Amino acid sequence: MKNNFIKINQIRKKLKTNKPSFGTWMQIPHADIAKILTNNNFDWIALDLEHGSGSINDIPKLSFVIGDSKSAFIVRISDENFKSVGRFLDLGVEGFILSKVEDPKKIKEVIDKSNFPPEGDRGYGFSISNDFGLQDMSETLKFKPLIVAMIETVKGLKNINRIVKVKGLDAIFIGPYDLSLSLGIPGQFQNKKFQKTILNVINICKKNKIACGIHMTEPKKDDLKENLKKGFTFIAYAMDSSFLKKIKLK
Repeated sequence: MKNNFIKINQIRKKLKTNKPSFGTWMQIPHADIAKILTNNNFDWIALDLEHGSGSINDIPKLSFVIGDSKSAFIVRISDENFKSVGRFLDLGVEGFILSKVEDPKKIKEVIDKSNFPPEGDRGYGFSISNDFGLQDMSETLKFKPLIVAMIETVKGLKNINRIVKVKGLDAIFIGPYDLSLSLGIPGQFQNKKFQKTILNVINICKKNKIACGIHMTEPKKDDLKENLKKGFTFIAYAMDSSFLKKIKLK
């Protein structure tokens, strides 16, 4: 994974200079789909290990496809996998989108397990991530994966001012469906309450100089323009299942 430094640093540079970084979502863990997605110039591809059909066993085959592309390989994981981030990194993952973050302590623990000493406590061993020891160890130890926290609940909203201040966090990411559920307005994305909530999150992120993102489940160019206008800079543009659903005879 010799180019993981370059890819993640390019994403970080965009986010720190308020330039948009575009990725996409992968729910179907197949190498052929990964290959097709890498041909679309996305900065990153996120494998959904919360709601998608994949598991940690799918990561090695996908990391060889995505890892050799210009896209960074990110995984969306839920709480039960937070303690396994070191294992994911060894298998070639280059960043994490953490589901339903409500407590800054959770992010700190993930960051600690994602970085080698002295910054963290990740263990070193020959693995896919370092070409089974062929990559210079001093270079391997410098790598810091992308860390993104999802805000999807009212509790997460209440703690967001503390969450955005966690050192090593790269971006905040809104999960629209779960957030709307938590607000009591499921799927009502044009509802004034929902719109006011996401604008508040964007403003808090701007004030703390951290990127804010959102997942667009459908590939709609007008919605993309609107999200850019609002100030989102870390955008997941649709997903493999959405692209495939668009193929209809009538």
